[in-house]
Amino acid sequence: MKEYSCTMPMSTEHKVSQNGQVYLTPREAAAYLEISRTTLWRYVSYHRLPAIRVTPRKVLFDRRDIDRWLRKRREVRR
Repeated sequence: MKEYSCTMPMSTEHKVSQNGQVYLTPREAAAYLEISRTTLWRYVSYHRLPAIRVTPRKVLFDRRDIDRWLRKRREVRR
């Protein structure tokens, strides 16, 4: 089973809200998950991965939601 790293170097792209939540762009989320952007969009379209639609053309991912999603996947695979 592939082990996922939950640390990511900070870049200038992702957004941090006032309460400290980290939001990732699709490119960052795909890199964080070590998957292609095509796979990322497939997961979003099948409602497997939570995403936040900010505008009709802009989507962000809450890093805490991604971490929860990863933990659930690990539990199911055990």
